[in-house]
Amino acid sequence: RMVVSTMGRGAWSVPIFRAADFTEDGQLAVADFGAFQSAFVLVKPRADFNNDDNFSVADFGAFQTAFILGCQ
Repeated sequence: RMVVSTMGRGAWSVPIFRAADFTEDGQLAVADFGAFQSAFVLVKPRADFNNDDNFSVADFGAFQTAFILGCQ
């Protein structure tokens, strides 16, 4: 979680997540693979993991790499 304050104008926070965290629970786990596969089958934009506007096996490779590295 990132917290930002503005000089007397309040503060706000946003959760920080990893791109491979498809379940958005803050952890990288086996469930993220299933969530990615479901998003891919349903052609959800988030499943275009390499952002090339094409759903292909390259998205699986990009997802697996991000998962293994534990980062975006």
